[in-house]
Amino acid sequence: MQASTVFRMCRVTALTAIGVLAGPALASTGDTVLEEIVVTATKRTESLQDVPISVGVVSGQLIEKLDITDLQDIQGFVPNLTVQRTFGNWAVRIRGLGSGVTNLAFDSSVSIFNDGVYCGRSRCLETAFLDPARIEVARGPQGALFGKSTIAGAVNVVSARPTADFESYVRGGLEFEDGGHTMSAMVSGPLSDTVRGRLAAEYKDLDGWMSNPYGQDDEPATTSYGARGSLEWDVSPESMLYLKVETFESETDGRSNQLVSPGLFGGLTADPEPEFRRDSTRRVSTGTGQEGFDDSESTSVAVQFDTTVADHTLTAIASHWALEYENYLDVDGVPENFLNTTLSEDYDQQSLEVRLLSPTGQRLEYIAGALYHTSDTKTRQHSPFGFFPAFLAPVPVGGDRNFERDSDTFSVYAQATWNIDDRWRLIMDARYTDEEQDGKGFSFPASYPDLINPVYDPTAFGQPPEYLFYQTYKNDSFDPSVRLQYDWTDAVMVYAAVSTGSKPGGLKANDGNLGAQLLARDDSDYYQRFVGQPTVTPADLIDGLTLKQGNGVFDFEDEEATNYEIGAKAVFANGRATLNAAVFAMTFDNLQTSSYDGTQFIIQNAASAEVRGFEVEGMWQVSDALRLSGSVGHANAEYDDFMGAQCIVADRDGNFRDPDCVDGQENLGGERLERSPEWEANLSADWQARIGERLMLLANVSMYYSGDYDVRQDFHPLGRQSSFTKWDTRVALMNPEAGWEVAFLGRNLTDERIIQHAYEVAGSNFVAESRGRMLNLEFIYRFR
Repeated sequence: MQASTVFRMCRVTALTAIGVLAGPALASTGDTVLEEIVVTATKRTESLQDVPISVGVVSGQLIEKLDITDLQDIQGFVPNLTVQRTFGNWAVRIRGLGSGVTNLAFDSSVSIFNDGVYCGRSRCLETAFLDPARIEVARGPQGALFGKSTIAGAVNVVSARPTADFESYVRGGLEFEDGGHTMSAMVSGPLSDTVRGRLAAEYKDLDGWMSNPYGQDDEPATTSYGARGSLEWDVSPESMLYLKVETFESETDGRSNQLVSPGLFGGLTADPEPEFRRDSTRRVSTGTGQEGFDDSESTSVAVQFDTTVADHTLTAIASHWALEYENYLDVDGVPENFLNTTLSEDYDQQSLEVRLLSPTGQRLEYIAGALYHTSDTKTRQHSPFGFFPAFLAPVPVGGDRNFERDSDTFSVYAQATWNIDDRWRLIMDARYTDEEQDGKGFSFPASYPDLINPVYDPTAFGQPPEYLFYQTYKNDSFDPSVRLQYDWTDAVMVYAAVSTGSKPGGLKANDGNLGAQLLARDDSDYYQRFVGQPTVTPADLIDGLTLKQGNGVFDFEDEEATNYEIGAKAVFANGRATLNAAVFAMTFDNLQTSSYDGTQFIIQNAASAEVRGFEVEGMWQVSDALRLSGSVGHANAEYDDFMGAQCIVADRDGNFRDPDCVDGQENLGGERLERSPEWEANLSADWQARIGERLMLLANVSMYYSGDYDVRQDFHPLGRQSSFTKWDTRVALMNPEAGWEVAFLGRNLTDERIIQHAYEVAGSNFVAESRGRMLNLEFIYRFR
């Protein structure tokens, strides 16, 4: 079936669904109430309506129903959450705030948790869509209870648990717009009177959405698989053991970056038909015989033990997580071998958390816990330059940049809830964290005889000085918060909160210019203080130097945030409607930023930033057949003061807005943060009706709107994403008794191509876009 025909069918289906939603569904009895949404954002299992925190929830049923397979799609259902894919990691932001993307050593300012286990890398979210129970997004600093690096917020993926009754399904889907197929299966149920098990697996093979006459025809094409096995064992009437093992692997062939404005590389290409514009054709090749790719894999094991001790709940969680990836990218954007780069990371972590929860329903309730977390990170980036004249570099030359970090973190935390009376509650919590990082960074010149693999070459032309740095970075922090909660009525709760968060400073990776930057200091007092000797020479850099904390060359400082929030959560219409809202103001000090100015990485601390805004989320069970939901998010995120930032680019030719901008740097005070739309909104409708005695017809229509934002920190027009609206629809026919379901799903019907990453190299400007429209036909069979 042709994609255009399928699209017309999908569009007609969407319009039909809208008409049906407004019609006979409204005539139903309206006795159905909304099911309770439970979250664990406070370390306890509580109703979302009772938690005095702004939390967005995406249910596992919604993820399954809309076949959500990508982090970018989650933002359409959680206001003030923005997710984009960059060449190294995911750029995850909440309320406009998140970590920079060019420093491979950055831990995410939006911390990632999987069943309560922290992971310091954003790629840990790639297992989020394998049989989830729900995804919780806690907005604002969560340092007291979530802990490590939750300065902007936290994303917690909750896996579906084994069930007491037998459940099983198989699912298959075909994608028509670009081509591909998906398969998944799950089985869950009792293994004995005291043991329950669950096994889930998925496989995806999706063709790319861009053609390339110099590479493969469909780029980027992705093949991935994942599996998770879990067991619950009732050790005794008071104790339960939960074991989870999961693995994930993904292989992507080809990339989506395009050269949209030629600089150096556009002037060198011999391509007879260069296309310097955003479209679905890439005229790109690495020129080495090995085309671009992005491969990653991860394995994790978690064990949780819960028991009752004197009416208290004692929980211990031990985990291990290993993650590695490697990718290869054509950076010049043309068919010739001018500049390619390879990024890789090997990361593993272990953690142990123990906490004690008091019984509830008392005047004073409390939580106390401790966490130990250790991780090892190794990153590498090497880039061969192949455009030098042969008499200067007969083979490509470049730099090999390496970074290693061992990190140990210990923290203790506590929460006390004072139930003043039946309606008033005062909640106070705090966490103390101590962290030590031992880092090693080294960069050396190399040549590339086979065009891909580096060979150490101290005579390589045009490379910055070789260096070897060692440093220990220590940080401790105290993050308190206080919340006052009032039950206005039995159905309306309001709260006011002041919460804090912090993210430790750290060390810089993948920057080959650090040696040159240290030499450029040329200050004997500085050298004596941070290096321990009055001078530094290129020979010293090669022999290795141990730097002291605060040097500003190899390290960057910690950042802090304070959030002021007022919110309300209400249930209306006898349980058939909910409305949650929050208004907030956040201030950030020493905001960690990173960017690339076309020749070097700029990793530093902005002096301060401020975000003000609100979130409103609602759901209404209009009738037995019809449910409406929607959300609106507003975040005005601005730098208060940011000296030394890249100059703002005013036009496509790269001219600065301020002609007097000195050395390519200026103060970004008053400018909006990159990757932060001011407005986001979502509307969706779900409808169902019985056809005859056995069949059910289900329809869903949803819309997501995002305001414009800049992807690049220099605000170059070619990196500006204009406002856009995405439409999704799903129509399914099912037989609940027989267990089968057939569904037609259209994602991003208007085929919006969203900028995920944008950058400049040697005057050439590049844009990488996300996948556009997807049209799927799915079949699900649930075993009885």
